[in-house]
Amino acid sequence: MVISILTVLNPDAVEGLPDLTTQVEYLASAVEGALSQELEPELNFLSGYDVARRAMRTVVDMPDRKLDKLITLLHQNQGSLSNSKRKLFNELTDTELAQLAASFRESFGMDEGVGGSGLP
Repeated sequence: MVISILTVLNPDAVEGLPDLTTQVEYLASAVEGALSQELEPELNFLSGYDVARRAMRTVVDMPDRKLDKLITLLHQNQGSLSNSKRKLFNELTDTELAQLAASFRESFGMDEGVGGSGLP
């Protein structure tokens, strides 16, 4: 946490005001926690999402909504596609789906072992 020193040049102007140092320190800590615990992972996800989208577009050309749905499903299932969701993408071959899932996992830095056999 960064702590700055405040120098009061006119002490008479602040006389009688409460010392809110503890509250300000707490607020700074809460903001820092929110940034590191919430914002950083969200930015990492959005960055991975963009990389995955570009990489997956090199495998097949598909409508944006369909590609976004596939990315969402792969994200929810740690980089693999369940058999029940496979039928949503009947126009794709097993090989194409495997390549798409591999591109997704690579974009998010997931291990190859994640998602089972590699077949989405």
